[in-house]
Amino acid sequence: ALAAVRGHEAVVRLLLDRGAEPDASTGRERLTALMCAAANGHAGVARLLLDRGAAVDAASRDGYTALMLAAGYGRLETVGILLGAGASVAAATQTGWTALMSAAGSGHAAVVDRLITAGADVNAWTRDSGTTPLLCAVGNGHAAVVRLLLARGANAALADSAGVTAAALARRLEHAEIARLLAAETTAAAGRRPLPQPDPVDPGRGFAH
Repeated sequence: ALAAVRGHEAVVRLLLDRGAEPDASTGRERLTALMCAAANGHAGVARLLLDRGAAVDAASRDGYTALMLAAGYGRLETVGILLGAGASVAAATQTGWTALMSAAGSGHAAVVDRLITAGADVNAWTRDSGTTPLLCAVGNGHAAVVRLLLARGANAALADSAGVTAAALARRLEHAEIARLLAAETTAAAGRRPLPQPDPVDPGRGFAH
């Protein structure tokens, strides 16, 4: 795993040629070489490990996959390689944390866009705190990611388990630009609501007198 951490592709290749197990994990966190390469953005090493049979959706002790780690550190090229190898954008930890939350909370807009395009759920929420990708972005002040998530269908009305919405969180943290974005989205959402329609007329009942 150390060679993968440091991006030494030739060393990783040599170790694999000599029988090293591509999915061997190390340390208390049970990180695989693929996870280490993904977190550090070593795209060539990640591709090599996948070619040699590394499990793309293997999870660490805490349930983190290589895709979650690459997304959280903004490794766009590696994210693309993992997705191309079939990595699941729906994979989640036991609490429901996803790769999209990792990218959104870290402010990596390009990765957020790539994950959503690949089918990531913009309104996924964690089971422990009820956080969403939008709340992750708001909480860390990433206005560009907030704007992107809203444009891609994030529901600004969703609240966490304490009842805090994205707008309330932005106001609490004094993220003025984000608060304005969310206020505009609330206004736009209200305008998108369909007008109430009259009950259909039943011709057989005649007119009311």
